[in-house]
Amino acid sequence: MININLELCIARAKVIANNNKYGYSQTRRDEEFEDDCSSGTVNCLNAGGFNFSKDLRTDTMLKPLLAAGFVDVTKEVNLVTGKGLLPADVCLKPKTKTKNGHVVLILKKDGAEIFQYAGDFDGKRGDSSGKEILIKEFYNSGFKYALRYVHATTATLPMAAAPLTSSCPYTEPATAYKSNAIIRGNDARWFEWQLFRIGYKPVDLGCLRNIDEHGTDGTAAIKVWKCIHYEQQCARLPIGAADESLREHLKSVPTR
Repeated sequence: MININLELCIARAKVIANNNKYGYSQTRRDEEFEDDCSSGTVNCLNAGGFNFSKDLRTDTMLKPLLAAGFVDVTKEVNLVTGKGLLPADVCLKPKTKTKNGHVVLILKKDGAEIFQYAGDFDGKRGDSSGKEILIKEFYNSGFKYALRYVHATTATLPMAAAPLTSSCPYTEPATAYKSNAIIRGNDARWFEWQLFRIGYKPVDLGCLRNIDEHGTDGTAAIKVWKCIHYEQQCARLPIGAADESLREHLKSVPTR
């Protein structure tokens, strides 16, 4: 059974929307930091533990979503006003031969906030216009489906209209760990939780869910540092951020 954390889907969307390094592009959607509405939605869902192909498009994503445990709740919500939508719902308008498709991720109850890929306004990489990827209120885009993940036994986000709680359950480490250090116990879990929150999956970390390459409970070792170093290479983290500055960066990444 896979472990799904819908809060991390929401958190990933907010990280992308608040960082103009991410941009909209249908032609460059295979590049890092570039997505269109379908690949961007997949990006957020996969951050929560799903394993969807980034090749999915609005006309091919319905069946994979249903197969992964999403259910069609279209008749339970209002796709004109957003009433009845819950956080982590997916609203989908499949592309047809005559009409473009669209998909959005719901961030707040009743569509008070949605994660929106609007378009490529400047033809450049990233979002220099500040308009390509944003958080806004739900609007009527002719959506045909509202899809909801309802496996309450594995999803940490309540299926009721409870508020999101994105606070880390582990205490921030007091120790300044150097690169490639072995981290154990709740210190390890704090780093794992924070890296998972900004988009890494258990398979990337190798140690989340109490599994690492040494089989030691709660130990963050080589794979965690590989993820950290990858962040540095992509300029997401300052070089040398494996100690105090890493902790400060992880705390500074918005969760809402």
